[in-house]
Amino acid sequence: MEALDTFSRTFLPATALAKLSGTTVARHVQVLRRCAGDRDAVAVVARCTTRGRRRNVLA
Repeated sequence: MEALDTFSRTFLPATALAKLSGTTVARHVQVLRRCAGDRDAVAVVARCTTRGRRRNVLA
């Protein structure tokens, strides 16, 4: 049995490349996890900012 599924193995390195803080990642990972399956790979993670300076994550 694998220790980490495909989503976890690809999401965490992608967030590091995007230079996202641990707080931001922790806040968004549960939402993104519900939208992606265990076998889905993350190709890109990007920081998105709204006009009100609210920060979001696009994966």
